[in-house]
Amino acid sequence: PREFSPKQKADLVTLIRRNVEKCITLAIGDGANDVPMIKAAHVGIGISGYEGVQAVMASDYSIGQFRFLQKLLFVHGSMSYSRMSLLILYSFYKNFVISFGHVFFAFYSATSAQGFYDPLAAALWNTIFTALPVLLAATFNLDYTKDMALMFPQLYSRGPKNELFNIRKLWTYMITGIIHSTIIFFCVIATWGVGTTDSMARTTIFGILPL
Repeated sequence: PREFSPKQKADLVTLIRRNVEKCITLAIGDGANDVPMIKAAHVGIGISGYEGVQAVMASDYSIGQFRFLQKLLFVHGSMSYSRMSLLILYSFYKNFVISFGHVFFAFYSATSAQGFYDPLAAALWNTIFTALPVLLAATFNLDYTKDMALMFPQLYSRGPKNELFNIRKLWTYMITGIIHSTIIFFCVIATWGVGTTDSMARTTIFGILPL
């Protein structure tokens, strides 16, 4: 309401944040008098218009007209949530895959700090071997089309309900990473054996990693 002062607007948002459990507040405004309210909300959106750019400068996102709010939330917001969830969960997964190989190998190397993987391969794991798939998925992945997002607004509820990123999902990805790491480690042991020596008398691990 126009009769509200800037501080009263901010206090109203703060009151809701403190008293409504698990709420996510969004404030939208187009003038300098909306800046405190925008800053008090979880997400602040500024509308660039005739009243200056103060609201835009203080906001998290900026739109040209109020009607763009629907597309910002239901299309860009929902898809960004889906992509970021996949990116974070996959990052946990791939690091568990490579890390637990070292954990298992510690029992075979008398905890000597000898690495299970070749240092170069380990260094390239995050930069080359596993970076491209998740970057492509986090950039171009579409669970549904933009038209479907606008046609079925209920799809947006996945975000507030934490359906794609929660403790259960996180544990699922971590346990999957441990399982895959276990399969890789013991398949290598079964294939190469432990403690072989090549023709140049260099001690190797599984016949492929020089000590």
